[in-house]
Amino acid sequence: ASTIKLLTSLIFLEERGSTHQFSTKLGYTGTIDSEGTLTGNLIIYGTGDPSFGSGRYGRENELGILLEEMGTYVQRAGITCVEGNIIIDASYFGSDCTPHTWQYNDLGNYYASGIWSVNANENAYKLTLGRTGGKVTLKSVSPTVPYLYFKNELDLGPKNSGDQAYIFCAPYQDKAYIRGSIPSGSGNFSIRGAIPDAPYFTGYMFMEKLKEKGIHVEYVQTSFTPVPISKILYEHKGIQAGKQVKSAISKSINLYCEAFLKELGQGSRSKGIKFIESYLEENYII
Repeated sequence: ASTIKLLTSLIFLEERGSTHQFSTKLGYTGTIDSEGTLTGNLIIYGTGDPSFGSGRYGRENELGILLEEMGTYVQRAGITCVEGNIIIDASYFGSDCTPHTWQYNDLGNYYASGIWSVNANENAYKLTLGRTGGKVTLKSVSPTVPYLYFKNELDLGPKNSGDQAYIFCAPYQDKAYIRGSIPSGSGNFSIRGAIPDAPYFTGYMFMEKLKEKGIHVEYVQTSFTPVPISKILYEHKGIQAGKQVKSAISKSINLYCEAFLKELGQGSRSKGIKFIESYLEENYII
């Protein structure tokens, strides 16, 4: 699989160039009255940027910072209340976020997170686990995934037995079962899981940021069909492709390579695979 990631990444780099950037846009539909009420919806539209909200590229790219910046543009537009919803337009990559052949015991773990048109924090969270009294306890989740319930079924294994923990949670589920074992010892232990619905998670976190700024909005929804935007308020350009490819290859990050593959297929995984096959046939003897 990692060998295929090399081909996918380098063909993406060849086709799109090292300065290519995925984008994420914020806009709205409807009208804003004199009191700042938006009779319409806020729209976040993404083209699949896997680096959006990733702290891998410095504090200025962390999720909280980007959402704060987006909230500032809503304020500048004079919006104080949203009568509609926050709609995440995830139509470009669609709802089919993971290959169908991936194993269930992988899907809930960070290395098998899905890829959507709108992503956040590399679609991963960290679980901090305590080891006291011969039991494993769940101490914290960062970032908080508000709709996700955890069922801890972990055991303590022998010392130096390594991380044998798996998070069982497929995309779009709201319950995650943590099974297997972590090594005995003192202090905390951490594992990383896959956010099961990154578009909704991004919208929810943005809603919370707006509430902190005193902007009223009640609901978040995801659309896998295109949503027209009346006015663009903000556009975030992702980390350049050259740096993303370096991360993908040096750290063997599946998420980035899935984004590259779908981008080569203009939003479609199957078309991306056909593109790579055609590229190899045209340029190499296989």
